[in-house]
Amino acid sequence: MTQSSEYLTTPRIGADRSGLSTPATSISIPSRPNTPSFNLPANVLNASPVQTTKPKRVLTMNDYATEAHDSTTKKEFPRISRPVPMMRTEYDVVVIGSGYGGAVAASRSVRAGKEVCILELGKEKHPGEYPESALDALKQLHISGNRGSNYCPTKPIEAGKGKKTDLYNLVLGEGQNAFVAHALGGTSLLNANVYLEADTRTLQLPPWPTEIRQNPDCMKKYYNRAASVLEPTEYPTDAPSLPKLDLLQKQAELMGWGDKFKRVPQTTTFVDGRNSTGVQMKASQLLGQDSTGVNDGSKNTVLMNYLADAWYNGAEMFCECEVRHVKRAPDGNGWIVLFAWHGEKRGKFKEHFYKDLMWVRARELVFFGAGTLGTTEILLRSKEQGLKMSEHVGKQMSGNGDILAFGYNTDHVANAMGTTVPKPGHPVGPTITGVVDMRDAYDDVMDGFVLEEGAIPPALTGFLQGLLEITPEKIHPDEESPRQRMRRLLTRAKSAFQGAHSEGGALNRTQVYLMMSHDSKEATLTLENGKPFLRFYSINTHRVDRLYKIMAEFTKAIGGTFVNNPFNIKALGQEHITVHPIGGAIMSSDGTGAEGVVNHLGEIFTGDTDEIHDGLVVVDASIIPCALGVNPFATITALAERCTEGVLEKRGCSIDFERKNGNIDLFGEPAHSIPLTKEMLKTQQDIRKAKGSDGARFTEIMEGFINIGDDIEDVHLAYERAEAASSTARFYLTIDAWSTRTLVSSKDHGANITGTLICAALSKDPFMVVRGTFKLFSDDNRQAETKNLVYDFDMVGTDGRIIHFHGYKVINSKIAFSVRNTWTATTTLYVTLTHKNGHKLLGKGKMFVGKRNFATQLQTMQAVSAPESGFRERLAGKVRFFDFFTRNLARLFFTPFSALQYPQQMLLSQAPKISLLPEGFMHKVEPTRTIKVPTTDGLYAVLHYWAPPLYAPKSKAMPILFIPGSADDHRMYHLPTVKETPIDYFLSRGHPVYCVVHRTGLSDWAEDPRNFTVYDGRLDIAAAVDQICSSNPDDKLYIIAHCAGSMGLASGLLNGDISPVNIAGVTNSSVFCHPIYGKVNRVKASLPLAAKLLWAAVQNTNTYYSCVPKPNDSYSLRALDNILRFYPTKELCTNVVCHRSSLMFGRLWSHRYLNDATHRNLDVFIGGISKGANMHLAAMGRAGLLLDNDEKVVTTRENVQKLKGIHFNFIVGKENEVFSPEGLVESTKLLRSEGVDVDHLTVLEDRGHLDVWMGSDDGCRSIWKGVLRHVEDMEEKYYGS
Repeated sequence: MTQSSEYLTTPRIGADRSGLSTPATSISIPSRPNTPSFNLPANVLNASPVQTTKPKRVLTMNDYATEAHDSTTKKEFPRISRPVPMMRTEYDVVVIGSGYGGAVAASRSVRAGKEVCILELGKEKHPGEYPESALDALKQLHISGNRGSNYCPTKPIEAGKGKKTDLYNLVLGEGQNAFVAHALGGTSLLNANVYLEADTRTLQLPPWPTEIRQNPDCMKKYYNRAASVLEPTEYPTDAPSLPKLDLLQKQAELMGWGDKFKRVPQTTTFVDGRNSTGVQMKASQLLGQDSTGVNDGSKNTVLMNYLADAWYNGAEMFCECEVRHVKRAPDGNGWIVLFAWHGEKRGKFKEHFYKDLMWVRARELVFFGAGTLGTTEILLRSKEQGLKMSEHVGKQMSGNGDILAFGYNTDHVANAMGTTVPKPGHPVGPTITGVVDMRDAYDDVMDGFVLEEGAIPPALTGFLQGLLEITPEKIHPDEESPRQRMRRLLTRAKSAFQGAHSEGGALNRTQVYLMMSHDSKEATLTLENGKPFLRFYSINTHRVDRLYKIMAEFTKAIGGTFVNNPFNIKALGQEHITVHPIGGAIMSSDGTGAEGVVNHLGEIFTGDTDEIHDGLVVVDASIIPCALGVNPFATITALAERCTEGVLEKRGCSIDFERKNGNIDLFGEPAHSIPLTKEMLKTQQDIRKAKGSDGARFTEIMEGFINIGDDIEDVHLAYERAEAASSTARFYLTIDAWSTRTLVSSKDHGANITGTLICAALSKDPFMVVRGTFKLFSDDNRQAETKNLVYDFDMVGTDGRIIHFHGYKVINSKIAFSVRNTWTATTTLYVTLTHKNGHKLLGKGKMFVGKRNFATQLQTMQAVSAPESGFRERLAGKVRFFDFFTRNLARLFFTPFSALQYPQQMLLSQAPKISLLPEGFMHKVEPTRTIKVPTTDGLYAVLHYWAPPLYAPKSKAMPILFIPGSADDHRMYHLPTVKETPIDYFLSRGHPVYCVVHRTGLSDWAEDPRNFTVYDGRLDIAAAVDQICSSNPDDKLYIIAHCAGSMGLASGLLNGDISPVNIAGVTNSSVFCHPIYGKVNRVKASLPLAAKLLWAAVQNTNTYYSCVPKPNDSYSLRALDNILRFYPTKELCTNVVCHRSSLMFGRLWSHRYLNDATHRNLDVFIGGISKGANMHLAAMGRAGLLLDNDEKVVTTRENVQKLKGIHFNFIVGKENEVFSPEGLVESTKLLRSEGVDVDHLTVLEDRGHLDVWMGSDDGCRSIWKGVLRHVEDMEEKYYGS
């Protein structure tokens, strides 16, 4: 097909360029020290494929330092980014994006002494990690945008196998598509490395700001500074010949443009050595992989220079962080950068992913370097959120005049198909090595262009021929002979059957073109329904057609078929494609927001005037106001250097350009770093300890209501008030167990928490949660046989407030055999908020996991392993986590079938004695004196005495006598397993404290064959009262008595064995003179024959039943222990002592008030009961009255008259299953009817029998406080105020 020459504008060859800039390729390129001429190692050039780098080969620092590539060992990749859990909540500078602009801003800011944080949407990838096959590349491809042609949009789409954070991102637009990279290092990982400056005439175009337009030479300083870091160099002339480069030169000469051909400066390393930053680089293997990522370690991306420099000097980088918008900090100082963290499958929660944003605060500066599309979208969202700025945001964008095309199946070998291994004698070369630079060849700068040869990366070569064959509107060579047609047919067949690299095949003879020119900069990016829409309203078809004609002529000169971009396929809207989108936040031509978005230093305008947002700076391609007509990254880098320097200088900061790094080891530690806080240090240690281990991660959302205020202590009441007030709260947290082995084996089973919490009653902004602690099935020391799922973290507000969040889920035997209870327990979180300083209560409430969120949570569960781990290793971590979770849950779900808990003393009976306290025990104040008080029947009672401390607040305090119940001793009131006991409580308030251990308690007489009863115990109490009163003749005595102790006291008072004269008041708990049993005990007492049979079956002796198992227990007792798993109580547990005591006495406590240490060591505090005492108690239970040993009634109205003068205070737990609260009600009625003072009768909600005194919660203290008030009333009565 013959082409008309009317499309070919005559160039001004040799035109005078005085006054204009030097040619675009005349740049100041620093020479690398000791850089020899091209010396690609012979062992690489001539090696067989098996000796060279294999796909996905892991490059190590040893690789960078040696010539040969040894692929026989597996080693890790460098990682200079940090896990998001290591992020601080504020820095001096926050850099958004890590491409050329962002990397420059980070490097220069940290060299100016700033604390710098970099937020990158993509992941960190190093040489050896880039895809090389089509399948691997497709897994990394994410497609987004809007599919449709101009003015006919369709709905936004999300497609491709990859995620938004993956390497390759194709953004579909109307009129043109854009291809960009998301990774640490940005597009520098995928570009063709071509370092060409913008020409002077372009910089003088009207859209540029005055400061540059009127003085384009001002950019030279920054181009040179960028070049000193990026080190661009031309492909060496003494290097192996590259057919595609030679072919481009031939084409230029055939077109009469030979003087316009030159080798391009590029950031490819052609010799081994360290780059300007100090990172070791490898010589290029000339594989043509640049557009998908170079795996041989030769590409001098910003990851290897600017970012490496920033990292080495203290910058902290975080990947998979998608910045959504920026807002002014609440106090007006600095900026809040809000982002969505894509890590840990958090995106599965689609409804909340972009609502519950994380954030970081920039104290001084925010640099926008997310690329044209990324930065523009962030600015548009920020504007939507109220940040005022110019109306030009998202407008005047350009595709930089990019055109991709092919000279297919020419008469010459181009060898432009990239490979994964070197082809001996047939190197492909870097993607671009030559250029025909026509920018100064035309009168109108807009007619200029550059034409470069290219290479197709190996990931795309497999299907390229098919695309070239089916692409319409090809331009074929003119008047081919039959021989030429046959040659083309055979070469096409050869490529089709033998592959893209077949020597002499059609693809082997295909030249790749990349042209850059000028376009109309009429593209826009807008937000529609929250999604970005890219539109190119006008493509200058006349100019595009002209450029196509030029490329067709180039192709015709070498006998090939010209094929327009074959990737312009129907599936992608048949649109043009650009790899160099620019604009969207353009620099203003007049210094105000009326003509642009930023000023000449990239500072964002607040509107149409020259007023700026102090601290917001754009440093990427989005500020370029028009097409450059050349590869843009040199100009992007130079502008970023200029903007960063200018902004820092305005703040009085000086950048240290002179400090040299020395040799940088990317596997090592940076030379400078921001000091770690204590919490950060712990998290870092946890991560490092878990290196090589299998971990597990999941993300959880819980929602509920939290009452803000310190007026309600009860979490249930607080929740009800918060729900009524719609005081909602929601957290969105990721739990990261770096090592499941550590999670399972450590005592607290801890993992890391990162995320956000939203509570409008506290702040309109989310709270940031970093380095919190999650504990999986940790022991709840507050409750017996209870496990907690604990959430403990500090959350930081955008206003700087720090609030501590403590939440816990309660998992115990209540879930046994109940799916509903299991669901409730595992999805209900009890929350307490406190001020960080002072621990003052801020709020309480409850949060829940909804069924929908729970289903999503399961999808986020993933195994985390070291890079070298295989499927089996990764699976092991996940299995280990689920195994630990299900085993612990099942143990409680099937509590009756769980292993019985025997006393530790029994299990360790053969172990040597040690002096250390048992686990969970605390040192307690020992009695000041212990004496044996003789009783009237010739025995003795043990009486303990504690003297009040010297700091006692009262000068005269009433002595108090504690009387324990049956099978107990003084430790019932003075447990070593709780922080504060009743004895501690009254001692601290100045009271002398006594405790008598009567004969049916844990005494020397408990197992006496004489079978002493509760009635006999009155004699011990009488002896103790006499002893105390004789020792304190001027004092009145106050008595606190429980259960059998209370009945013994009542028996002594009623029959006259105990004198009431010196007794001021008494608190009786559980029972007094009407022993009315609870339901189960009532049934047992009503069946005396059954009781006798039980004694016959289980007794170890003829007279005593022990609640504590012993190694020599009979088989019948052991059998009983297993039967008691199913004993009818409201609560289940596995403790044998608890089971046996429940059988004999009834359920003694509500387990929720009994801490785990107490429950585990019940054998220390509980004894047993004699057969006689048991039978006597049963008889009284049947009668509902106190009886003497001959079963004569002691509770008579006549005897009650003896109680006059004593003031009584009765307390009983509503859930008491030993004695019914009805008993104290009857006692109250009787005493009051006979004129005896019963000052109070208190029925305690949720309390059982013993947990009134043995409980470990704050509620116990309130009970004791009520008793203290009664004591103080007695003191006032007898001692005066």
